[in-house]
Amino acid sequence: MDNVHKRHLFEVYSSADEEIDDVNELQDEYESVSSEEDCVLFGLEVGDVFESWDSAKKQVVYCAKNNGFEVKKFWLEKNKGEIVRQTFKCKFSGVYRAQKKADIEDIRKRESVRMNCPWNINLRLTGNLVYVTSLCNEHNHSLEKENFVSNRQLSPEILEEIKFLVNIGCGAGPIIRALQKCFPETVIHPKYVYNAICHFQNIQNKSKSDAAETFEKLMKLQREEHGWFVKVRLEGEDNHLTGLFWMRPS
Repeated sequence: MDNVHKRHLFEVYSSADEEIDDVNELQDEYESVSSEEDCVLFGLEVGDVFESWDSAKKQVVYCAKNNGFEVKKFWLEKNKGEIVRQTFKCKFSGVYRAQKKADIEDIRKRESVRMNCPWNINLRLTGNLVYVTSLCNEHNHSLEKENFVSNRQLSPEILEEIKFLVNIGCGAGPIIRALQKCFPETVIHPKYVYNAICHFQNIQNKSKSDAAETFEKLMKLQREEHGWFVKVRLEGEDNHLTGLFWMRPS
């Protein structure tokens, strides 16, 4: 994270409503970008350029998932071991040709995923860049985006980052912006992030509550029963509890 980003990371909200308003604004921005057909994040078109085959493949797979279908590598051409052309097709492309001794159930499964869907995209390496040279952006089946919600869920790596930022006291808006900056190739869905933030905040609050409750019980035992030893560690301007040590009567 650069210095400019750090300055915004610990932004303090004046109220919970202000924090929610900030998250809603980020959500509106996300949905606005998602709805643009020509957006680089969600769309593909002839002439698009990528710095490598890896980034091109990621974009094709990502675009497909966010539009409710899957792709498969159909064909590639190499020159001296280097990929120079590659074609991706919809998972439902092709027509199944049954074998004479094939299992009936197996035939049904194969037929269900081969519907001769025309969607395909061709890419070509020119110089050091990969170009989209042709695209048939049509399907002969429905696109069920609801089946791809899991692709927008948060990865363990992102969840760990959210947990860390929550624990050091960052607000929801700064956390969302930090993730957008740190994970530029990942869709950061603001509302999913906010739900995760609330989850970790609840755990944090419960932990604090449990610690405070334990402390009160120990202090009561120390007052009422000789031999108990209780020591606490307090930190910060608000003297929050960071450590608790005790010994039972011998």
